[in-house]
Amino acid sequence: MARLPDPRHHRRGNGCPPGLRVAAGTAPDGFPPLHDRLLDPRTGDAAGRPGLLERLPLAADGAVMGGGLRRGADIEIGSATAIGHVRQRQEDRLLAVPPIIAVADGMGGLEDGDMAAERMIEELTAMELDGSTAQARAEIKRAIARAARAIGPRSGTTVVGAVLARATATHSWLVFHVGDSRMYSYADGELEALTTDHSLVQELIDTGMLGREEARYDPRRSIVTRAVGADVCADPAFRHVAAGGQILLACSDGVTDELSEWEIAEILGRGGGLDHIAQALVEAALEAGGGDNATVVLARASA
Repeated sequence: MARLPDPRHHRRGNGCPPGLRVAAGTAPDGFPPLHDRLLDPRTGDAAGRPGLLERLPLAADGAVMGGGLRRGADIEIGSATAIGHVRQRQEDRLLAVPPIIAVADGMGGLEDGDMAAERMIEELTAMELDGSTAQARAEIKRAIARAARAIGPRSGTTVVGAVLARATATHSWLVFHVGDSRMYSYADGELEALTTDHSLVQELIDTGMLGREEARYDPRRSIVTRAVGADVCADPAFRHVAAGGQILLACSDGVTDELSEWEIAEILGRGGGLDHIAQALVEAALEAGGGDNATVVLARASA
């Protein structure tokens, strides 16, 4: 669960330049209703206990045609999410509708983190994509800016996602993120991080003041330096990744705080359908502690 730095010591981090800070907007009286393609796992099991694994019903295994893709690459998607063993409210939201996947993690300690994450996903769902990475990039930036204005200064969310589109003659994943929700690529037994956290701990790693293993347990690891809303910089980072049949993994920090990258790779290496793998990752995060909401979306494209 991401949170902001103490405002008395706040500064723009991770190279977010002046002028890109999103002006605080006034949130409307009510957010739009949750899109019927999105998951809202706000309840626990039948006894009311949090922590029951829930999955997005429509994200079944099997190839589905990617909307907005020229010559239609096939996209297989799987997803899973859980409240965890500690949180009383599910503040993660996910999107798993080709050609886009995304995870938004509402920020703990602020008002209505769940609604902030929901609004972010609503804006991504509403994007009109023409199949090109250039147009997708512009649409994503507009969607994030709209969400930031609507969420306003009293709430916030992280977001990570990817859109499959065409870059010149080939299909490419356009990966984007704000905050500390992460995207990985898995292929041939190797797990590669495609995003770099916008966080205080990451800045300490970059300056050599903190080691990566130490960072996994540092009490400041949930402090983010960029977010959508919360009156801080919401400028997204982008990365192009050629779509070569690899598995993309988008997840909230409720997964990466509990599982090492080695453990994530080991679970991915077991194989199986993407829904099965997503469920295994979330279950492993719960077994490792389940201290936060845990959400995973997996995608694999084949031309």
